Amino acid sequence: KVDAVKHDVLGTIQMPDGAKPMGLALMPDDRHLWVANGRAGTVSLVDLEADSVIASVKVGTRPWGMTLLPDGSSLYVANGPSGDVSVINTATRQVARTIPTGELPWGAAVGHAVR
Repeated sequence: KVDAVKHDVLGTIQMPDGAKPMGLALMPDDRHLWVANGRAGTVSLVDLEADSVIASVKVGTRPWGMTLLPDGSSLYVANGPSGDVSVINTATRQVARTIPTGELPWGAAVGHAVR
């Protein structure tokens, strides 16, 4: 954790073995943070008040970019070498589905439908 104003390190959160944190997605409650663990092939849910990992979910190869639906109900995780996106139900903390994308997706974004 870092004080954004003073740029001071306030603490370190221990991530799972093999994790190489790449992407972040903050839940709407501002208390929980999803972290893409890159080469570990997982994403972890961090409790920012307790400074600890409370869950990890196995996804595709090298999860990197990710995004949440505005209500925080689903997390979309781009898995580069897997050529897919994992959709995680954030309430159950399980992969709800995997969407094939083709070659090397590295990011994800949620937009609004145009009517």
